[in-house]
Amino acid sequence: MDGLNNNQAVSEFVDKLIEEKSFPDLTEEVKAEIKKDILVRLDDFISARIIAKLSDEDVQTFNDLLKENKSPEEVQQFISTHVPDFTNFLTSTLLEFREVYLGLKTAPPAVESNLPQ
Repeated sequence: MDGLNNNQAVSEFVDKLIEEKSFPDLTEEVKAEIKKDILVRLDDFISARIIAKLSDEDVQTFNDLLKENKSPEEVQQFISTHVPDFTNFLTSTLLEFREVYLGLKTAPPAVESNLPQ
């Protein structure tokens, strides 16, 4: 899911999360570090949610794609064909991440246990 970090919409989503979190006296340098951290966490969160939706065989294929450093387009194509209604899935996953990040909701145990190490 590394391609996610290059997505303008995701970048704007993370900027909005930082605003909503209302960090006091946030310098640009610290904001950049926070954004980097959130992007990693978001990537892990989405990956865990995707893995939870895939069959065991598809999980292995997904992991192979990541290990082989396939292009973001190839990974996206695989995911969109193996996760039903991927657009709605991604939207709900982003909203769930927002709620968890802002402390409005706790992460479900399935997501926490599936986070890549």
